[in-house]
Amino acid sequence: MRRASAQFRAAVQGGARALMEVTSWLGGRRLATLPVVKGSWSVQDADDQDVPGALSFQVPNLPEWRPTAPGHPLAAVGHRFQVRAGIHHGRTTEWVTLGWFLAKRPVPNGEVLNVEGVGLLEIPHRYTLWSPYTTSAGFTRGKAVKQLLSMLPVSLDLADETMPAFTAESDRLAAVRDIVDGWPARLWVDDNGVVHVSAPWSATDGNWQVEWVDGHDGTLKGVTLQQDTENMFNGYKVSCTPEGKDTAISATWTMPDGPWKWGGPYGWVPGSFDSATLGTDVAKLRRVAQEMTLRSLRRTDTYSVTAAPDPRVQLGDIAHVRDRTQGLDFIGRVTSVHHQPAQLEATVAWMRGER
Repeated sequence: MRRASAQFRAAVQGGARALMEVTSWLGGRRLATLPVVKGSWSVQDADDQDVPGALSFQVPNLPEWRPTAPGHPLAAVGHRFQVRAGIHHGRTTEWVTLGWFLAKRPVPNGEVLNVEGVGLLEIPHRYTLWSPYTTSAGFTRGKAVKQLLSMLPVSLDLADETMPAFTAESDRLAAVRDIVDGWPARLWVDDNGVVHVSAPWSATDGNWQVEWVDGHDGTLKGVTLQQDTENMFNGYKVSCTPEGKDTAISATWTMPDGPWKWGGPYGWVPGSFDSATLGTDVAKLRRVAQEMTLRSLRRTDTYSVTAAPDPRVQLGDIAHVRDRTQGLDFIGRVTSVHHQPAQLEATVAWMRGER
């Protein structure tokens, strides 16, 4: 959760609307703070997107804001948008940073220009490999990720490790995700535009940071159950075929207990994953299978939450959700967040399945 003052928190609880500030940059040069049309903006983030992060807003459709040269603030030739959201309290507006986005070309829409941005992982997603990227056995995952993402700053937040010989043909970002999944780890971009490789989320990361509850001082507006029954695997088989071999080395992990127990009332619903980056350590393959099983089960018992706007909320935050009219009171992980001027929408995955 982003840091802010007690006054900021009190204003959120009081139902204050959120404000937006977007600044256009080209390289290291600040071009302009854009005249965002009041109430027109939206910022989204989700953990199940290939390129997480989406920004949209409008500016007046006036001659000075129509891009006519590469140096114009809306020209979108490598421009990046720095985005802040603010809450007004007392005589001041307090701001928190919502991140950086790669600019897209604006689209005329009557009296306004519709402007969009996408998360910075769009840069390696666009930058396909002109020739295969190859590493030899013993090369580390961290070095490979940093080479493939050389156009962005990268921080490794966990111990590096070696991996088998690996070749990526053209899709740079898919190769990075393949390497990261085989760690196992997660890939994300912070509010300063730094790409992080971190340990997978756990259900025991600590106490909740966000509270969406009903009642006089609460900010909750509504809760709706969502269930994804297409990808609810209670076991995984993970495999790696060593270079020059025909036979794959595999390991499995199945949910040992709880409502999604393998062979329990839910039955037997296996998923599978095969990657040349995994290696032949069976214990390592089993750990990856466990992480993938738990990741798939985070999609179960997922709730759509609507609340008062709160720019502090981030993807991955642990939230306390309570709606007494529905008899709901649980702790969950924020798996998507959608910031808007008058409300916040999020999905929260109930973490009981991992405990």
